[in-house]
Parts: sequence; structure tokens; C-alpha cells
Amino acid sequence: MTSPTPPAPWRTVLVVLVAGVGAPGAAVAAFAAAVVWSGCFIGCSGGGDHLAGGLLGLLALGLLAAGPGLGWWLRGWTGVLWGTGTVLVSGLLCAGLPGIF
Repeated sequence: MTSPTPPAPWRTVLVVLVAGVGAPGAAVAAFAAAVVWSGCFIGCSGGGDHLAGGLLGLLALGLLAAGPGLGWWLRGWTGVLWGTGTVLVSGLLCAGLPGIF
């Protein structure tokens, strides 16, 4: 009976990097989607572009799901936990950074 071989460490590193970069990117894309969808940033310019705003919103969802999705593909349930944890930590850090300065 052979013992299972552990997955390569580069897979965990890749999942953490993608999830860590994906969460701040998703925040930026979601903000841009809200501005484009509504047509209002500082002042309103009339009707927004719903198609472009919706596509930016889908990009935000894709960026947010990239870490856990890649984790599932490369590592299974352990990778999903790594990816989700990294998304949560980087999201909390991004939310807390403006209050620090």
C-alpha cells in the first residue's frame, strides 16, 4: 500500500497569489461597474451604460471566484479553503487600509 503523494507546493503558492490579487481587483472592478452602470461618479451625466456596467460586474465576480476556482482545479477541497481564506483576508485588508491612513 502506497501513501498518497502531497501536491506540489507551487500549486498552493499559485492559488494564494491569484486569490490575493483577485480580491482587490474585484473591488476595483465592482466600483467601476457601479459608476458605469449608474452614470454617476461625482456628478450624474444622465443614463449609465448598463451593458458595460454589467460586464464589469461579471468581471468582478470572475476575479473574486478565480482563487477558489483555481484552488479546486489544482488542489481540490484544500485548495478551495486556501483560495477562499486568501480572498477573505485580502478583502479585509483592503477594507481596513483606508482607515489606517
